[in-house]
Amino acid sequence: EHLILAAIDALGQIGEDAEISAGPPPFRVSDRLTQFCEGLLAANGAAGPAAASHLAAAAWSLGALHRSEAPSPKEIDLLGRLAAHADENVRFKAIGALGSLSAEGAFVLLEKRLRAEPAVHVRKAILNAIGRQALTDAKVTERAVTQLVPFLFEAREELSALRQAASDRLIQVAQADSELAGLSSILAGIEQDRDAKAAQQASLPFLSLLPTREAARSLSGPARERYLSLLTKRALGYLDADPRRALGELDEVLTGRGWLIVGKITKESFPVFYGRGRALLLTEPKRPKKAFEIAEACLKYEATQATWTLTLDAVEAMPKGEAPATTSLLDRLAAAVERAPDSVKERYARIRRELNEKKAAPTPAPAATVLALRSVELPSARAAGWLAAFIAPAK
Repeated sequence: EHLILAAIDALGQIGEDAEISAGPPPFRVSDRLTQFCEGLLAANGAAGPAAASHLAAAAWSLGALHRSEAPSPKEIDLLGRLAAHADENVRFKAIGALGSLSAEGAFVLLEKRLRAEPAVHVRKAILNAIGRQALTDAKVTERAVTQLVPFLFEAREELSALRQAASDRLIQVAQADSELAGLSSILAGIEQDRDAKAAQQASLPFLSLLPTREAARSLSGPARERYLSLLTKRALGYLDADPRRALGELDEVLTGRGWLIVGKITKESFPVFYGRGRALLLTEPKRPKKAFEIAEACLKYEATQATWTLTLDAVEAMPKGEAPATTSLLDRLAAAVERAPDSVKERYARIRRELNEKKAAPTPAPAATVLALRSVELPSARAAGWLAAFIAPAK
């Protein structure tokens, strides 16, 4: 038995899938290993435990061979049966071999086995094999991403190895594609039918792989479009945690797309302008006037609770000493408020009421006036009003 195992291992270490006989058809090392496994399975049953070590070794050797030609259908079929063997080690080795084969049939078997495999470490091997296929065969990349992405949301601690394996393989897919098509596919998969916050959190590690601004200047055509689209997603994802960084990236998107006129907001530009308005209010020093201009344009494009909130946030962020300017902003909103939800009307009315109350409050007298009141005879009620205003607590 040891001699047989040594011979199988040596065949895998030969490297090339060399011809043993010229044929026709030619008979290769992979054909001999396949024939050997078929004989064992025929003798012991497809799921039999006998000779499992031989089957595992043969599967490993099939995966180790360097191919000049596509694997035969017989070999793919054999590895598919070994991937469903009762012995975990046989399954593990067969999965590794399937991952090394650039063949449509191999990928299909990996897809099927991922759903059926009970052992965690073998499922991890399947994820690694699917990721390997995605790197070597562009035709299956999107399908591979579809299989890997759901494991990013696997919350069970006992399956954390699967979550990490999927993440590692997806990062490799993203890094391997300078045109950013792989990264775009990953982000699309993450966002599909998922909660926006959960998707955004899962997306950020992949968005960190975007090229730098300097490197992105060399991108053109579809790659440039993908870069700007992905940069928008990243900026909006960082908006609350790092508004200054988000503001810089949103400005890069606006410049890159030529969206320089606030009044011409479209469906595509709306999230960028809206995000920039929020960033202007979150970054110190706040710039409420600029934020209001953007918010008002967003409001005209789409009057929603979110755009109204941004607009009134900008109004309330105005400096306390600029009451006339704040009143002017409120006046510009007066007609639109009539069609707004009740919660917006109530907030608008409160802001205007508080502004009017500040205007009506008596202005405290200067210190020199207070001193003069002590020496000049005035009607007592008038003097009391001046003095009371001077010592009134600040609101």
